[in-house]
Amino acid sequence: MNQDITLELQERLQILEELRIKTGKKLQHVPEGSLVVSYCKGKPQYYYYKSSSTSADKDPMKGRKGVYITQKNKALITKLAQKDYYQRLNKAILAEEKAIKAYLRNYPDIPADEVYNVLPEARRTFVMPAIETNEMFAEEWSKLEYVEKGFIGDAPELITDRGEQVRSKSEMLIANLLAKRGVPYRYECPLYLSKAGTIHPDFTVLNVRLRKELYWEHLGMMDSPEYAEKAVVRINAYSQEDIFLNDKLIVTMETATTPINMRQVNSIIDTMLK
Repeated sequence: MNQDITLELQERLQILEELRIKTGKKLQHVPEGSLVVSYCKGKPQYYYYKSSSTSADKDPMKGRKGVYITQKNKALITKLAQKDYYQRLNKAILAEEKAIKAYLRNYPDIPADEVYNVLPEARRTFVMPAIETNEMFAEEWSKLEYVEKGFIGDAPELITDRGEQVRSKSEMLIANLLAKRGVPYRYECPLYLSKAGTIHPDFTVLNVRLRKELYWEHLGMMDSPEYAEKAVVRINAYSQEDIFLNDKLIVTMETATTPINMRQVNSIIDTMLK
């Protein structure tokens, strides 16, 4: 998990750098001077200081020595206020960048939750870690016993690499890819939704790194109006439980003429489950 923190901070540094460059370009096209705001009977009055000093902010009365800006000249007020914002933003960016770089410089080579993983195997065998590893968490998650939806009638015998029977070839492809990519999953594990009762998502999957549980629905008959209508109702039932698409809900779909795209499935795994 600590590696996730460093990765997030490095990504944040990149965002800040891009924002600092963008802000710097904006500051090249702002007017000279600064805006000082004073108040008279509770109403703001705006003054223009040719000097870029903002010392007058500490004493509003000093603003009265500047050039009063009438309401007719709102364009100048806007430009000066925007300039002040960019300057404050740039200062905040530099401060945040400095803090993040200092943190990363001092970050230990072996963070606390990695100590167990770097122990020699001969020693690790006899150690009970004080911090549950992601592997241990995933193993316990996978041990959960549940009652599957079950099959009735002459359902086709489609068996995954893990030996599970599923309802469609597309579900079999998804299940096999999840297993191959090391993503823990449960097939048709029951889930209670207040607006829909107990349902059985096609897959309940685990992002091990984030220790986050998600639900994966594959909608395989979207060219059927009746099926599509039921799919919309189901997705709405998820959202009413704060299970939102591309957050805790994954949806793939296909029609008779547009089959499942396994390249897309791989991308979903990379983006949401790794």
